[in-house]
Amino acid sequence: MTRIAFLSTHLSGSGHFVRTLMLARAALARGHEVRLFTGGKPLPHVDAADVPVVQLPPLSVAGLDFRRLLTQAGTVADAEYRAARARALCDGLRAFGPEVLVTETYPFGRRPLREEFEAAIGAAGDATLICSVRDVPEPKPHREGETAAILSSAFHGVVVHGDAGFLPLSASWTLPEAVADMVHHTGYVGRAAVDPATADEILVAVGGGTLGRPMLDLATEAASGSARRWRVRAGAEVARGASCGRNVVIEGLHPDYPARLAGAACSVSLCGYNTAVDLAQVDTPAILIPSEEGGEREQSIRAGRFGQEPGFHTHRISDLTPELLRRTAENLADGPRRPRLRIALDDGTGAVRKIEDIHAGRAR
Repeated sequence: MTRIAFLSTHLSGSGHFVRTLMLARAALARGHEVRLFTGGKPLPHVDAADVPVVQLPPLSVAGLDFRRLLTQAGTVADAEYRAARARALCDGLRAFGPEVLVTETYPFGRRPLREEFEAAIGAAGDATLICSVRDVPEPKPHREGETAAILSSAFHGVVVHGDAGFLPLSASWTLPEAVADMVHHTGYVGRAAVDPATADEILVAVGGGTLGRPMLDLATEAASGSARRWRVRAGAEVARGASCGRNVVIEGLHPDYPARLAGAACSVSLCGYNTAVDLAQVDTPAILIPSEEGGEREQSIRAGRFGQEPGFHTHRISDLTPELLRRTAENLADGPRRPRLRIALDDGTGAVRKIEDIHAGRAR
């Protein structure tokens, strides 16, 4: 048994926390002692009761403005708040005494929290340091040298939650060979496939970011002229005040989304990490509208790769009209199911095994 600490801070959305939670569960299942330190806002819709979670004073951002870190009350986090948060993290790590510390995203991202991560690394003592990162960390060419230096000086490995044969880390980040040897792809982490909920409808997932409301409005107008039923899933803030038109149902987020997706005639969605993993496990034709909030390229890179596969259509929201969306969705819904993607998938066990290997290799 090894004491493994996971450090994850979701500043927007929930994907990072959900993925790290799956890793923590896999580590527990393999007999390890685990602590998951989370620095994002509590997520009432995510059940984490089976994992020892340490909630730090939370931080978040509005939109994707990572220059302004906000408290749970929505005020700007001042130096005193952030210092108290760092103390709570370091005290928790020292009390736990991890043999392995897994940092989610850092040093590929989380720059505004760099001092906090450095303090956590110091508090972890001689622990094996491993970075856990999704398939496409947001490209930052001007940060590649600095990131490589941090990895080579402090870290012992990088676990990439993706498939090197499908979309390797090198598609978004260039690392020198000495650091590239530290990188291990262990498969896309996601929920297991589920039985489809028969619906034969067009399922739209609009997300909760700034793109959400324009996507919702576009979908509801497209649905008004459709012969098919459209079901739109949206976060509470996005859906507030939206009116249901003909043939459209607007709902909040719900755990049955994978089953709905598997049974849908066509999917319309963003191309975030968790959505991509869900799509990989079904044969539902899909329209991808990648988020480009704040000039970010992560979803566009992922959507570009998925768009090379049969049954996937990628569009920028600025290029879509209700008529084009309706016509494309109906054509896909009336056509054949697409082939399922042949990519490496992981329930978290593969990543934890690689973490074990890196730790054992350092100990030898």
